[in-house]
Amino acid sequence: MTNPDSAGLKNKKPDQANNKNIRNRFYNQLTNTLREIKTPEELTLLRKAVFISSIAHAEAMKAIRPNISERELEGILTFVHKKYGLKKKVTAQL
Repeated sequence: MTNPDSAGLKNKKPDQANNKNIRNRFYNQLTNTLREIKTPEELTLLRKAVFISSIAHAEAMKAIRPNISERELEGILTFVHKKYGLKKKVTAQL
């Protein structure tokens, strides 16, 4: 159970706090369900992202050697992402 003080509900009546928790739970359940359902366009984008990411990671693995920096590996990943048309910067988790 969450502490009403930490949830920003310190000055609210118990009924108000309970109603807010119920609404939040319902909202979370609804949005989680919607996240599971992908449109054909979303699936196409996900497939493209996975394809490009797999190429980028393969290139980074080929380049790994002693003393290579994370910045150099990130540069390889960024180059491949841009080469294949990703429009937003992707942050690598190295």
